[in-house]
Amino acid sequence: MKVGVIERYFMSSGGAEGVTLSMLRMLARAGHDTTLYTLKPPADVPGGVRVAVPGRWRRRPTPPVARRYSVLRTDHRPLFSMSRGSDVLIVSDWDIFMGPTDARRILFYFHSQLTPSAGEGAARRFGPDANAYLARPGGPGRGGLRARARSLLVRRRIAPFADPRIVLVPNSEYAGERVGRAFGRAAHGAVYPPVDVAGLAGRRGGPRAPRAAAVGTFNERKRHGASIRIARAAGVPLDIVGGTLSGSHEGVLASLRREAAGRGPGVEFHPNLDRRRLVDILASARVYLHSSTEDFGISVVEAIAAGCVPIVPNNSAHPETVPFDELRYDGEEEAAEKVRAAAGGEYDSYLPRLQRHAENFSEEAFHRRMLALVEGREGS
Repeated sequence: MKVGVIERYFMSSGGAEGVTLSMLRMLARAGHDTTLYTLKPPADVPGGVRVAVPGRWRRRPTPPVARRYSVLRTDHRPLFSMSRGSDVLIVSDWDIFMGPTDARRILFYFHSQLTPSAGEGAARRFGPDANAYLARPGGPGRGGLRARARSLLVRRRIAPFADPRIVLVPNSEYAGERVGRAFGRAAHGAVYPPVDVAGLAGRRGGPRAPRAAAVGTFNERKRHGASIRIARAAGVPLDIVGGTLSGSHEGVLASLRREAAGRGPGVEFHPNLDRRRLVDILASARVYLHSSTEDFGISVVEAIAAGCVPIVPNNSAHPETVPFDELRYDGEEEAAEKVRAAAGGEYDSYLPRLQRHAENFSEEAFHRRMLALVEGREGS
């Protein structure tokens, strides 16, 4: 079978890029004739996978209201044009876009439910369902001309997805519900992203300090400030690991350092750590603390696999990855109580069940579900 995979950029080794590389390994091992269509290839393309990069590509002319949204500025159509002749086309990207293709089946893998991107500003203003809200017929009832212009752009992005060849594949049931609401059609059941559960399981046996760890890019959405407040109220030291991929991330990190300085138990920041050091921190902490909503939450599952007790919000996809009410919270006061209890070992009895549950999110499980979709045997 001839399979094309589209991801515009490989800018980092983050979650979306890792999922796409896992898909490419899966397709190569299954013997499919696979080509990656991209504007910026990864450094480590799996063996047996061809890479096609357009000879020329350009930025699209866009109105001022759209210029902050890179998906609206990048001319992605050459990627679709190059993929002609594919039996199956997989679009795996942090945003959603469409172009001309003669593929018999098109799988759109959603790394997020905020697609097509309404932008962080719209998400802050309209809430986590910003795209569904902006995509409603007639657009938003408030927000003026700019909001109506955004609404029109989002609706234009959604319009081609009525094509019956398209399968909307969310990375969680939570994301799938919102994808269906935004696109006006049912999404496929969740295909959870791959987590290196087996590799992390080997780090469970060492000594653990009564510390908490938090992982996530240093941006406002990850709510590291809330994690600092929770850990301080719990009296538990905190290690925060995250990437700084832009100047705005550096600014958020500087602000967090000021917030954490000289107050309560120690907070240590670890920007841009390599994978080995990240795993070392997860393998030595007793608690994993998360404060943001997540469409899936790879770092939560990684922490469980490495032997941490997770304390997560009672919202978004967290009930799918942490299926015990006792380990989820509805406010910072409750979170602090649970972090304190977890640091003291009170929730250790949940770990065996959590770790068995985490096996549902292994790379092997991802390959099994995704390959069934590619080969058209998901009902078997």
